[in-house]
Amino acid sequence: AARVLISTPLLRGLTAHSLLITFLAAGIWYERAAAVAVAFASDATRFDFFSTLNAVTSVTTLVLQTCLFSRSLRFLGARGTLLAEPLVVSAGLAASIIRPGLLSIALLDGGRKVVHYAIVKPTKESLYTGMSRDAQLLAKPLLDTFVYRLGS
Repeated sequence: AARVLISTPLLRGLTAHSLLITFLAAGIWYERAAAVAVAFASDATRFDFFSTLNAVTSVTTLVLQTCLFSRSLRFLGARGTLLAEPLVVSAGLAASIIRPGLLSIALLDGGRKVVHYAIVKPTKESLYTGMSRDAQLLAKPLLDTFVYRLGS
C-alpha cells in the first residue's frame, strides 16, 4: 500500500497535503485548548462554548458544502480548492498573532474545519474516482488512517 501511495505525483501531493494540514490542525487544537482554559473557569462553561462552536461550524459546513462546493470546484479546480485550507489557516494564524485571544483561535479553528469538511475533503474524495483500483483500495485507506494520524 505504501508503494502505491508514493507511486504517483497526485498521491504524493495528497500525502504531503494531509501531513501539513493535520500537523497544523494539531497545533491549532492545543492553542484552542489553552485559550479556552484561560477564558472559562468551569467545565460547564467550556462545554457550552464547545457546543456552540461545533454547532455553528457544522451548520456553516453543511450550508457551504450544499451551496458552494460544486461552484468552487468548477471555478478553482482541484488544486485551487485544495489550497483553500492552507490559505484559511494562514489568514487565521495571522489574525491570531495580530489579535490573540479566544475569538481569533475559535475563528481559526472553526474556519479551518468548515473549509476542510465543506470543500477540501469532498475534493480529495473526488480525486480518487479517476485513480486505479489499487489506489482506491490500498492507498486511500493508508492515507486516511496512517498518514492522517502521523500528522497529528
